[in-house]
Amino acid sequence: MSNKTLSTGLSLVFVSMVLAGCANYSGLGTEGKSLEAKNLKAAQSLDGVKVTPAAWPEKNWWQRLGDTRLDGLIEEALRDSPDLQMAAARAHQAAAAAGAADA
Repeated sequence: MSNKTLSTGLSLVFVSMVLAGCANYSGLGTEGKSLEAKNLKAAQSLDGVKVTPAAWPEKNWWQRLGDTRLDGLIEEALRDSPDLQMAAARAHQAAAAAGAADA
């Protein structure tokens, strides 16, 4: 890299910093407002929507897609994922270990 290129690059950085320092930030602020849950109109937007057991997908819904790779991935996930009883046992074991560490 030549001295001229380096000098030009440093000059651009310096000018950018000076201009950024001169920027006027007054008047900038957040104008967003938090909404309370009771004021949301979810009940109105869901008015008339019927939720029935028929609206839920079938137990093996993905098999209707006819994708053997998807079938294999879901089979693997179901086989290797802990069920609720196993997850509860692991959580209980972790809580016991944490309690023993505090003792």
